[in-house]
Amino acid sequence: MKHMGALVILACLLGTSCITVNVPLSGGDGEPADRWFLAWPRPEPSGPLMGGSLRVKEFGASSDYSLSGMALRCENGTLAEAPGHRWASRLPLMLSEMLSRDLAASGVFSSVFVHATGVQDQLVVEGFVREFGATRNGDGVWTAVLDIDVSLLGDRGTTVLLHRNYRLERAMEAEGVPEMVRQLNVLGEIWSETARGDIISALLPRR
Repeated sequence: MKHMGALVILACLLGTSCITVNVPLSGGDGEPADRWFLAWPRPEPSGPLMGGSLRVKEFGASSDYSLSGMALRCENGTLAEAPGHRWASRLPLMLSEMLSRDLAASGVFSSVFVHATGVQDQLVVEGFVREFGATRNGDGVWTAVLDIDVSLLGDRGTTVLLHRNYRLERAMEAEGVPEMVRQLNVLGEIWSETARGDIISALLPRR
């Protein structure tokens, strides 16, 4: 990624007053936005093989997190996007693909798909992104936040086997998009590991 200078940008508005926060962003007008990936480590195979086929559908999301903007939430609930920075693809798609990757890497299922198939008795994982970004509290401290629902459905999506909300927070050690992304990757790895464990546990009584 190219060098980024530190600038002060308008992040949130409180009525007619402004709150500013130091975030790194790319330079002058017309330059392309820096694009960020989620890239926590791929898990090691965990076994044993349970077999079966699993499909991870693209997640849904609240309107503020449905595209590729990087959301900043102020203490009064106001949302803004970090100028000059974008996620590399739509956030719900990126998160569902990361969970799919990790489920496949775990080696627990015979096959993991991200698209519709004709496989019989296929399990379905769905998700909904409620929040994924940074929040500023009343003391001016920024916190990385992950808030995602995950559901496991059986019988081709007609039976609910698991439905759980995962909300994780982690204090940012510095202001800025690079630190936000670093902490969100930490939260993403914890979320993925926990959700995978819950999915497997939900299936154990049925085996």
